[in-house]
Amino acid sequence: DHELRHAWQYVWVLGLPYFPLYWLACGLSWALTGDHYSANPFERGAGLSEGGYLEKPLRWRGFRP
Repeated sequence: DHELRHAWQYVWVLGLPYFPLYWLACGLSWALTGDHYSANPFERGAGLSEGGYLEKPLRWRGFRP
């Protein structure tokens, strides 16, 4: 289900811009949490736990993405 949601994000929402935006979101998530998934809106939209990912807290207190 998780990967199918990514397919829908690509096909029905963004098209080709999905790929660079996904990797940009991975970098932002890494900067904010120390992993590529926790703050990534594409992964959150596809369901973090269904993808096997654990949600990590933000590195900075009081900051909300």
